[in-house]
Formats: sequence, C-alpha cells, structure tokens
Amino acid sequence: MNAMLISEAGVSNADRWGELCDRQIEILQSLKQRFPERAEQMTNICDHWQEIRQSLKQTGKAPAIDRRKVGRT
Repeated sequence: MNAMLISEAGVSNADRWGELCDRQIEILQSLKQRFPERAEQMTNICDHWQEIRQSLKQTGKAPAIDRRKVGRT
C-alpha cells in the first residue's frame, strides 16, 4: 500500500534521495560555520553528497549501496 501512495504522489526513490542530499549539504554548510576547525572534513563530506546529487540528476536513479563497503573506513 505504501508503494501505491508513493507512486500516486509522484515521489520516486530518486526524488527522496535528492531531498536527502540537499538536506545533508545544508546541514554540513551550517556545521562548517559553527565548527571551523572541522571545515575541511565537512567540505569533503559535502562534496560527496553533491556528487550523489549530480549523479541523481544525470541518471534519475537512486545510488546503489555496496553492502560490502558499508561500515568500512
């Protein structure tokens, strides 16, 4: 039933990912101002969210998650 509600609303998984990317970028920008000593790290993370957002715009698909890499540093 949830899938039907989502499709009726016209919100795709890629759309939700796009909103998530935008929100994460916004949060990181704010945190960079509050914690300037961490600005470089936050910029790097922000850049990755922007890459995901750009990929969404180009492909229209949500990113695939490689579960083998989840949790690894």
